[in-house]
Amino acid sequence: MNKPKGALKNTVGTDVCNKDNSPTTQTFQPELENQLLFLLKTIQKQTSCSNCGVFNFEKRESVLKPFLLLNKSKSFSEKIKVSWKKIGNEIVVDGKPKVITDKEVFHFVPLKINDELFGLLVNSFHQSDEKSLSEKIDLTIRWADIIRLVFESLNKNKEIKQTQLILETLNQELSKLNQLKALKEIADGVAHDINNPLQVILGKTQILLMKTSSASLPGQGGGSTFSGNHPDGQKLTSELGIIEKNANRISALVTELSNFIKSTQSDVESKSDVSLNYLLNHTLSIVKNRFKAQGIELNFQTEEDLPSICGNFFSLQQAFLDLMLNAQEAMPQGGKFSVQLHKKDNFVELQFQDTGEKIPEHLLPQIFDPFLIHPELKRKIGWGLHSTYQIIQKHRGEIEVKNKEDEGIIFSIKLPLV
Repeated sequence: MNKPKGALKNTVGTDVCNKDNSPTTQTFQPELENQLLFLLKTIQKQTSCSNCGVFNFEKRESVLKPFLLLNKSKSFSEKIKVSWKKIGNEIVVDGKPKVITDKEVFHFVPLKINDELFGLLVNSFHQSDEKSLSEKIDLTIRWADIIRLVFESLNKNKEIKQTQLILETLNQELSKLNQLKALKEIADGVAHDINNPLQVILGKTQILLMKTSSASLPGQGGGSTFSGNHPDGQKLTSELGIIEKNANRISALVTELSNFIKSTQSDVESKSDVSLNYLLNHTLSIVKNRFKAQGIELNFQTEEDLPSICGNFFSLQQAFLDLMLNAQEAMPQGGKFSVQLHKKDNFVELQFQDTGEKIPEHLLPQIFDPFLIHPELKRKIGWGLHSTYQIIQKHRGEIEVKNKEDEGIIFSIKLPLV
């Protein structure tokens, strides 16, 4: 993605960036301010200007804002603001230095990176200055080029650091994928090893249950028997029923584990009719204990007799699970999470809402980018949301995200009906 090489901010230690979904982001270091102050002092010495400074160009409003001034003067900034209204549009269009004369002479020199205007160097001169105006303008333009190079270098350093962060993120995600692959293999083996002896236990328990209910069970005292109507026989039947119930529960958990492993390997192209009510109830049951332990209140609202959609059960479950886990990570101190499901025309709309950290508005269009890194982004973003986006796209659906008015965000998904 080609992004403009952003504007500047006038506070030490803040980001060098534009507000319009932009630019480059880089921390403005104090040593850079010292470099600029040195350059501005040199410009004043060589050109005999009364004041000079670097101004930020705000593209949306097409206005100038002070970034760094040699002599902090409100009147100087106000005069620049007035002069900019007169010649600003002309500078933006042709990108050339301009001179405007009032009681003082003001010289505006554009600062560009990759042909994009990000700021201006501005000098003011008294009418009675000794050096000729043309000589001063020439010197100012040369120093403006050096200032531009300072910011261009800053921008390149930012791009290098951004690339390093992307590579680090990629390595972390690859490491997680390798760990997940190993975990799947272990889980698959454990599920198989548990299931075999479990079926033996279950089978033997059911045989004993049949014997206690329909025949006699040899007692410990030779020829005595425990029939189904005998008090001890009833107790034994009850105990065996508890064993059977819990063995079936373990068997169901093993089956669920096996299905989850298969879900990560399933082909999204293999589709069938899917009940979203059942799918979401099943998926919420997986996370409800984790949410409860973290103080997150769960709420699920749906419509009865909701039509099925055509999709891959396991892939959709993975997509919804990623959204739920993303919400959990965004609410470490607890909060509220709700899922709403309803039919609209020829599609089903799902909304996943939480009360976690909001996402800066200018970053919302990039939220499904697996390499999105930004200092303003407090919410964890990564491959999970990217994977969710891909799964929804493969189901011919749509997914979007927006901030709630009060707190948190809403993921809205539309899936076509069968």
